[in-house]
Amino acid sequence: MKRVFGVVLSAAILALVALPAGATVPAPTAVTQTAQSLLFDIKKLVELTEQRGWTIRSYELRRLMPDTLMSVCRVEPEVRRRTLAMLRAAHKAAGGSPIDVWKKEGKMSSRMVEMLTLDRSEELLSMAVRAAEKQCPFYLQTDPHFRGRHRDGSALFLSTEGGGAFAVRHTDKWIFGGGGRGRVMMGRGFGSNLSLRAGVELGGAALVDERFKTDDVQIDLITAVPVVLRQQSGIYVWDAEVAGITYGIPGRDVMRYGARVGALFGVSALRIRAVLPWTGLLVTAEYVFPRGPLPGQWTVRTGFVVGFNLNL
Repeated sequence: MKRVFGVVLSAAILALVALPAGATVPAPTAVTQTAQSLLFDIKKLVELTEQRGWTIRSYELRRLMPDTLMSVCRVEPEVRRRTLAMLRAAHKAAGGSPIDVWKKEGKMSSRMVEMLTLDRSEELLSMAVRAAEKQCPFYLQTDPHFRGRHRDGSALFLSTEGGGAFAVRHTDKWIFGGGGRGRVMMGRGFGSNLSLRAGVELGGAALVDERFKTDDVQIDLITAVPVVLRQQSGIYVWDAEVAGITYGIPGRDVMRYGARVGALFGVSALRIRAVLPWTGLLVTAEYVFPRGPLPGQWTVRTGFVVGFNLNL
């Protein structure tokens, strides 16, 4: 089973290095692709504020203006106009003015929430486009390949993450416990909202049965080679992962090998300089293969993870 790790790691490195930045279906024009990236940033700024609690419109828009301009100033005027046109078209398609819909429906529906987000995004971008001519810093150059400030984009990045986990295992009986793990991975964004990362993980856990006897505690030391595919939509992120895993300390324990699958749902914050923070709930299921007298075993782990992606 040692070959599992070599295959997984080799495949991950090959994918990160060889995958072209535009691996998805290309956009009709570079302007449209860049406009979609700017649109992503604008909507994420508005959606994060809505999650916190949107209060007085004029004050919220004013508070968002510095972060908005840091994205708007990175693109050419043509891209700004294209993005604004895309927002207006989406706003119109969603139903137009939220005030008119409110007068008819008189309640806050999912349709109304979507319309408010588009309406706020359109006004925020419109204000930023007008302000950009005088407010953009002279040292902030436009980028024809702008892929958004608040997502992984098309660049290489370093990802560090860690957190605790509750574990349940079944062999000939049920045992449970907890522990933690940390990862260091290299990643690359591609297309509009996808990224791939791979690296190494080290973790541990202590598990007991329902008797809670200290002389019957199972101690895990786990190393893994995870490969994670992420999709991002606005402030939300979804991960799907596979990994090769080992249990035990080399030279001391009988090494055991297995495989893991997992999924994460979380939220991504705004980028702070070169760092993009995120957090989410990770659920994994792993199987360790039988070896000698030791039976195969399933373990399910779940816990919150905090991560930071650093652009390289």
